[in-house]
Parts: sequence; structure tokens; C-alpha cells
Amino acid sequence: MVPSRHSSSAIAVVLVVVAATGCGNNTSPPTVDPNDKSAPASVTMDAHLPTGAPQTLYTVSLDSGDRSVGLSSLPEITLIATARDPESAIGALRIDGETTLVCEMGDLGERKHAVLLKKAPLSAPTADPVVSLNIDTARPDGGCSQGYRLVSVDGEATATARNGAGLGATSAKFSFSFRRP
Repeated sequence: MVPSRHSSSAIAVVLVVVAATGCGNNTSPPTVDPNDKSAPASVTMDAHLPTGAPQTLYTVSLDSGDRSVGLSSLPEITLIATARDPESAIGALRIDGETTLVCEMGDLGERKHAVLLKKAPLSAPTADPVVSLNIDTARPDGGCSQGYRLVSVDGEATATARNGAGLGATSAKFSFSFRRP
């Protein structure tokens, strides 16, 4: 038998189709163990800072201990939280925190407080949810009223997860601070 010039192309296409369809993901929703008495196994939050910060990645988890960073400039900080529970999946995941700005104009001062909250849009327990939140401190006035000068910024955040059985766990705290020289 003389091979045709199309036979190797046909084989390659068939192999690609078999490989792409033969390894499909299991998309069935995770089950919730009604006897699950344990909190989520893992709650982790990564804080990503731009290049030039003392470190560019800080990670806090259930057992990591709190992490803190002093900033020499005001970057945008991106927080990314993940959670995992092998028995009952994750029913809710959120990032909670706060920032406080202190601004001055001569002898006058103002303090602005903002609450941070971002929830993962979960309609049912999920195996590997992710939620992210950007904290934009990089504005020139830092968020101060007109005529005021930014003096300091402090912030902190944690990630909290509830599994499908309703039990919760919270990561250690990530905090940051900036003081104008």
C-alpha cells in the first residue's frame, strides 16, 4: 500500500480530536458531606505589590501568621484569595478589610476610613473558588479632599471562607502602611 500524502495529516487531526475530547473535565458540582464537622482545609490570600516594593508577593494563610509591609510609595495592591475543602467544597469566599487615610492642610486634618469587601459570586459550593480585590492607593492626592496633603495610609485585609456545611475559617492578616517623609 502506498501512503497518500494526506494520511499523516488525517492521523494528526484524529489524535488531536481524541486527546481534546478524551480528557474532559468532570463538571459535576462537588458534593457536601452532611457529617462534615471541620472548617475549610485551606484559606490563602496573596497580596501582589508592584516591582520596587520590599517584596512583590506576600502570602497569608490559616497558619502563616500575620504579614505586614511598610511602603515607600503608594502602589495599587492586588489581593487574591483562594480556599479549598475536600469534604464539602467552598460555599462562600470573601476578602474583608479596611483602609485609613490621614490628610492635612496647615493645622487642619481629616481622616478617611474605607471598608473593603469583595465576595466571590458563588451560587453553589465550588471546588476551587478565587476572588480578587484591587486597593488603589496610587492616586496623586491619595483620596484626600482638595487642598489637603496625604500624610499616611494604613490598611489591612483577611480572607474568609465557609464550606458547604457552613463552617468557616479566616486567613491571617495582611497589613500595609505608608508614611509621607
